[in-house]
Amino acid sequence: DSKIKTFSVEEGLPHSYIVDMFEDQNKNLWIGTMAGLVKFEKGILNESFMQNKYSEAVVGPICEDKNNTIWFGTYGKGLYQIKDNKLVRYTNENGLLSNSIIVLCADTRGGLWVGTDNGLNYLINGMVKSYNEKNGLSNNSIQCLYKDDQKRIWVGSENGIDIFQNEQ
Repeated sequence: DSKIKTFSVEEGLPHSYIVDMFEDQNKNLWIGTMAGLVKFEKGILNESFMQNKYSEAVVGPICEDKNNTIWFGTYGKGLYQIKDNKLVRYTNENGLLSNSIIVLCADTRGGLWVGTDNGLNYLINGMVKSYNEKNGLSNNSIQCLYKDDQKRIWVGSENGIDIFQNEQ
């Protein structure tokens, strides 16, 4: 006999529609919803990251980099980094190709690959690099990212796969 426990708005979720889930190195479960981000910490729903700054945001992909920093993308409001329990926001004003983040992938160098609906960005050491059809990508609509054990980044788009060697 298995028992099913359901969590919804009544139990503290900002929205019942779940977009993504991610477990970090500390075994916390991050949950992206249609109305923001929440964290299960030690089995307890923690709402400390529900702030007006992004509580209206649809939270999509969630990722952790090699420095144990949590990142999450939104559909239309950019990319967020949780640093020292504060939010740092990145948008097209900071060099992102789009504020609609489709997929995230952290690499072994400490960088973050950001797939958007308008190309691919790479964030490392405060710099933002951009890749799109103008400089070699086969398509700007990035659908998925994969890091293999040979330090290659595989980029899936609406027009096939592009491969970055040595994470660069």
